[in-house]
Amino acid sequence: EATVARRPRGIDDDESIRWVLEKALAREELATRSFSNAQDALAALEQESPQVLVSDIRMPGESGLALLQRFKQAHPGIPVIIMTAFATVQTAVEATQLGAYDILEKPLDTDRILVLLRNALSHLDLQEENVRLKQTIESRYEIVGRSFAIRAVIDKIDKVGGTPARVLITGENGTGKELVARAIHRLSTRA
Repeated sequence: EATVARRPRGIDDDESIRWVLEKALAREELATRSFSNAQDALAALEQESPQVLVSDIRMPGESGLALLQRFKQAHPGIPVIIMTAFATVQTAVEATQLGAYDILEKPLDTDRILVLLRNALSHLDLQEENVRLKQTIESRYEIVGRSFAIRAVIDKIDKVGGTPARVLITGENGTGKELVARAIHRLSTRA
């Protein structure tokens, strides 16, 4: 089972579970799409991207954990909620290590899944807002210019930005040392 909220996708081999999820999410005005196996879900997910994915672990063919791993490689920022009737600590640890947002035990509690979906969507909204704010802040510190001297500085920034080398930036007050430092940091592994 897998379901995605707002544009939820649900994947479960049990038709009754897919039906319950679809009805519960429809009451919340969340558009859903369900699949009975991982292969159909992955094929559809290549064409469209959900906001949340809900998937069963045990399905015919590819398992929910394999689906989780493949989906997170392609869409690392999208929350995935795993459902299982066979919850073990090992399964929970493995799902978490593969990037699951949360794990639900069957039989499903529709109230709990709705709360989880709302939280996952809020988390997604916060991530998007964080990216927008970072871009806004970074745009304030952009190095602007086309002169030979500016291009030479930008070339040096590009060369050292991705290295672990320590950099000493010197210059008169007001010459843009902070802009250079921010540009190097932005290109570094520490960014």
